[in-house]
Amino acid sequence: IDVDVNELELVENETKTGYLIKKYKKTYAYIRLPESYNDKPIVGMLESSFISSSFEDIYIPDTYVEFDNSAFYSVFSSKNYYVNDTHPTLKSIEGVLYSKDLSTIVGFPIGRRVEYSILDGTKVIKEGAFKTSNVTGVSLPESIEVIEKSTFELAKRLRKINIPSKVKEIKESTFDTCSVLKEISFSEGLEKIGYRAFWQCSNINSLTLPNSLRIIDESGFEGLSGVENLVLPEGLEEIGDFAFAYNKYIETITFPSTLRTIGKYAFMENYKLKELVLVEGIETLDEGAFFYNANLRTVH
Repeated sequence: IDVDVNELELVENETKTGYLIKKYKKTYAYIRLPESYNDKPIVGMLESSFISSSFEDIYIPDTYVEFDNSAFYSVFSSKNYYVNDTHPTLKSIEGVLYSKDLSTIVGFPIGRRVEYSILDGTKVIKEGAFKTSNVTGVSLPESIEVIEKSTFELAKRLRKINIPSKVKEIKESTFDTCSVLKEISFSEGLEKIGYRAFWQCSNINSLTLPNSLRIIDESGFEGLSGVENLVLPEGLEEIGDFAFAYNKYIETITFPSTLRTIGKYAFMENYKLKELVLVEGIETLDEGAFFYNANLRTVH
């Protein structure tokens, strides 16, 4: 179905050189978007502009150079994104969008309930590429260097993931609310776990962190419910505010000799924790670090 431009709510982009889709409400299964309006090109779409839509395949014209996968975050029926070989910035590989040079994976169709292997040679996973998707597992090649923020946020069927050795940081909200995520394979080389990186990943029951890790940022593993014996790696220096808060099943914590800072409320409401062995070298033990651990009886 060729979408009638009158079925779209459009706004001009910042440079006034073209239009962006603000809203589309139809529910055709297979759609091709229009290229222009009022003698100006349609160059992209805004976040959640297809919030009321339902389609399986979408054809994206060559004019859409301001592509953002966030436009389709609620289209749970989508199976394929298609572009022509002449598109200046995008390429479709079996219905998945990559950059033209295949260095970046740009958008994964939200509705696919599959395990997916990212193409070898890909270096970047673009912000929100798998956000809200139904993907059940993703295999990342060793070529991956950057995972942008919110990449897998709200991917509530994602069960397993691997982090390649070239990735230095897991950024803000990367796996935020991946509630069935169970298997994570970390590699040496990772240095930082960012803000809310694994927030409310409540199904993880085993956590082996690499010795290269230096910082776990605020709320990094907040709401991690399945780990009983938490072993933090040698090399870790900083545990941020709320980093392991509300982890109701942690019974023991092994701190590394390299640890210098435990942030505010970092381990609050860890109800099963009975004994705490702190290490020489800790310089900051901040407000409420072990607040409301009702069964904590011994502190060394």
